[in-house]
Amino acid sequence: MKTFRAVGTRGATVVVAAVVLWSWVAPGCSSMSTRRSDSVAAPSVATDGSVMLAAVPVEPRDVDERGYELGRRSTVEIGKPLIHRRLYAEEEVVARAQFQQSFMVQCGEQRSMFGKSEARECGDPPLSELYARQGQTWTVAGVRADLEPDARVYMVSKHVTGGTLYLLVDAAGNLVDGRNVAWLPIDAPGPTTKGLELKFVKLDRPLEVSGPLVHLQRRHRVTRGPSHLNFDLLYSGRGRSRSGGSIRLLYKEYSPYLGSRPLHSEEFTYDVNHGTITFKNYRIRVHGATDTKITYTVESDAADRKER
Repeated sequence: MKTFRAVGTRGATVVVAAVVLWSWVAPGCSSMSTRRSDSVAAPSVATDGSVMLAAVPVEPRDVDERGYELGRRSTVEIGKPLIHRRLYAEEEVVARAQFQQSFMVQCGEQRSMFGKSEARECGDPPLSELYARQGQTWTVAGVRADLEPDARVYMVSKHVTGGTLYLLVDAAGNLVDGRNVAWLPIDAPGPTTKGLELKFVKLDRPLEVSGPLVHLQRRHRVTRGPSHLNFDLLYSGRGRSRSGGSIRLLYKEYSPYLGSRPLHSEEFTYDVNHGTITFKNYRIRVHGATDTKITYTVESDAADRKER
């Protein structure tokens, strides 16, 4: 059975205040200060201007998932749902970045034993620690504060000796052109209402990567709302009525937070001699039923009648 999932964005809410930065205090994410230890001195890093780090936008969304199609004739076996419905609100946030390829920053050039010029690895922290292997994940610490949503740039972070390094990537996971590495030493000032001030790193050799560097992973969290509707209506076989024209349906209702165990279940018996049954706001036409399967059409539903 096909599942139809409609997701609507109700608008993105960007929280910039330093005390309400969702992504920096979410489970599994680093705190905004990014300080590892006050006993570690911040190493010297050549910088080239500053950039403000703001909170990752939290996007509220309405999800309407239906495992049926209105007006379509379908057949399901016993134990399978005639109607599968999930209607709920959720929040979505970009939380992690998984590297699609390995990279390492280079510091200047050196002569090989054959006299050729080649890239030289950085010998001192923190730039010597600016690398990642394919498959590793970093935290998405925030977004660049001075850009509009349609040009959003994410900052993915790595704790290193004496502070935190950040890579700037676009919504497709590509490393942005130009200045794309930022630095926050452990002794930097704390956040303000405008965000957290980072310093662009001045690299000896530009960091350039062909193709997407990371895959941005989103976290979803179901929220409270007035429109939760989460249930299955399953076929339980033929009934035992005298008329011989009855079927049994099992109703299972679930938590709006998508728990796997039903909160409530109840079995109903319907006489289908006249061909149509009504359950809640659903009208179902039964074309035929046996002990093992049922053929039916959902003719109308709650969404059809705007009764959510």
